[in-house]
Amino acid sequence: MSGQNSAAAGAPQRILPCGETALLLEYVDLPAALAHYEALAAAQLPGVLELVPAARTVLVLFDPGSTTLQALLAAIRGTAAATGGTQREGREVVLDVVYDGADLREAAAATGCSVAELVRWHEQSEWRAAFAGFAPGFVYCINTTQPWQFPRRDTPRPRIPAGAVAVAGEFGAVYPRQSPGGWQLLGTTTAELWDTGREQPALLQPGDRVRYRAVRAAIVAGAAAAQTRRASGQRAEQAERAEMQRAAAEQAEIQAVAATQASATETAAQGVFEVVRPGLQLLLQDAGRPGYRGLGVGAAGAADLPRLRAANQAVGNDPHALALEVTVGGALLRVKVRTLVSWAGDDTAAMLLRHDTPATPERLAPGRAYTVEPGDELEIAVFTAGLRGYLAVRGGFRAARLLGSAATDTLAGLGPAPLQAGDFVAVADPPAAGIVAPVKSALPELPRAGETVVLQAVLGPRDDWFTAAAIADFAAQSWEVTAAADRVGVRLRGKTALERRLVQELPSEGVVAGAIQVPADGQPVVFLADHPVTGGYPVVAVLTPAGLALAAQLAPGMRVRFELVPAAAVGASESGAGVPGRIAQEQVPNTAATELGAEVTQ
Repeated sequence: MSGQNSAAAGAPQRILPCGETALLLEYVDLPAALAHYEALAAAQLPGVLELVPAARTVLVLFDPGSTTLQALLAAIRGTAAATGGTQREGREVVLDVVYDGADLREAAAATGCSVAELVRWHEQSEWRAAFAGFAPGFVYCINTTQPWQFPRRDTPRPRIPAGAVAVAGEFGAVYPRQSPGGWQLLGTTTAELWDTGREQPALLQPGDRVRYRAVRAAIVAGAAAAQTRRASGQRAEQAERAEMQRAAAEQAEIQAVAATQASATETAAQGVFEVVRPGLQLLLQDAGRPGYRGLGVGAAGAADLPRLRAANQAVGNDPHALALEVTVGGALLRVKVRTLVSWAGDDTAAMLLRHDTPATPERLAPGRAYTVEPGDELEIAVFTAGLRGYLAVRGGFRAARLLGSAATDTLAGLGPAPLQAGDFVAVADPPAAGIVAPVKSALPELPRAGETVVLQAVLGPRDDWFTAAAIADFAAQSWEVTAAADRVGVRLRGKTALERRLVQELPSEGVVAGAIQVPADGQPVVFLADHPVTGGYPVVAVLTPAGLALAAQLAPGMRVRFELVPAAAVGASESGAGVPGRIAQEQVPNTAATELGAEVTQ
């Protein structure tokens, strides 16, 4: 492999493509991956946005407008791995566990031992927290006493309860909250693995020593106490929400009076919208919270980012301002303040019902701003095209921000809760400058029932795990969108399952939005905005950014085909010209023949 001799010590064995804006660096083992990760993080390479360490890999997310592929590859290979032990020496954390997991017998059988022996091994071993991933508070721990290997489930469970103690591959972990998962379940704990009320939200930090302690009566008492604390917290949260709504209602009354007066500051004051009917799902979304994958916190944000931008631009907002994401439709909002709104979604769904002429609704054409007055209502009918639409307001909506964003992450449980009838949504101050003008957008047409949607995708990083026939089937056949579709991912079903060439367990590794992960049953899952930070099934391909936005609009029952395309040019070449077509061997290929480079589970 050319270029290998000039590589720095500890450089990756292979560099694999991961869509158009990421690379997957592959190492011989976990220590090598962590050592090079530390070095890359310290180097702060130009154009690199985030690094995600995992069992044998480091995922590098980069800005293709800020670097060239040649420069990035050279910088990665020229960065020597850290030496002398880089992981912090942590504290000891003891977790009380009731060993009542649904997979105890299956996991014991997989290792050739009894259930009692499995429990004894798990309890008497010392575990070490290695890296965070999948979701906030989910920390992969390695067994430093006597490591065993466990297979993942062929078909992941759609829901695993919070506190589930599980194993998969060489790792152990605890699910911080309810989520899908494919690990083997051994027991449950009431320990709070992630709590944003703590100074350090994650209970476990890389380097911590973890021990599990089998309990029975004590755990029941602990569970009751934890339930009491959670109930108390829920009551406090409900009281806080009621107080916020009362304040918002008072503010709305004041502004309703002010709105009747001729004033140049009518839209400068903060206002509110009332949710009369939320429809299937009504969320607050912005561009998300990138930069925290190392904590197990994904970026999340609007599922269809181009349409969020279009809605905001029409009212003169920052393209990534907070807006309402409407799923399926069926929502009704009552206006409490004079302002401007815009819609990006199904062309026929959004209607303005003016308070003085409610019998003659006005359709909101996408890309245009509309003035609304107190008492007006905005009705979003059930969509006939697409799955999600965005309602923006001049200045953007206002909500508490966490890690720089007010976006709702449904997998991680971060951000505002889904809006319900009776909720009030605050409006932020409008920007001092911002052109309000019709926006001509090149957004693709929204898919409709009965149509076959073509999604463009780039092969890799794990296409070499599948047979040549499977790759052909992946692109040739039509896939049905199943009912298992949400903001985390879309599960597809095809006539021919994808056959794997390599059948061993894949060590968990970082994944990106648009990754098409294939569990053992051979039926793909397309990750969307709220995808986990890491995954444990091979990714056959990654959608292009345009393909990802279109995938967010897929409703159950629709059909899709994948069109395989070469990775787009990454930045400009040294001569200033773009890097065309499929990347050459030394520049990260897309096939297994070259050496260099939902399912929604953990």
